[in-house]
Amino acid sequence: MSGNDSKKYWKSLDERDAGFPVASENEFPEIPSAEESQLGRRDFLKAAGFVFAGSVLTGCSPAPVE
Repeated sequence: MSGNDSKKYWKSLDERDAGFPVASENEFPEIPSAEESQLGRRDFLKAAGFVFAGSVLTGCSPAPVE
């Protein structure tokens, strides 16, 4: 063996979790509610319709002549 003692192995989950900071509790922040969102349902549907219409019009362009 090379004698590399820098690796640390744990025997249980308690030993492994002892090394993690308490900040891991904030790993997944809360999802904002619909009232906090600045984009309303109507605005979202308008934007989605605009994107859909633009993609349809782009797809309906004539094919190039070969």
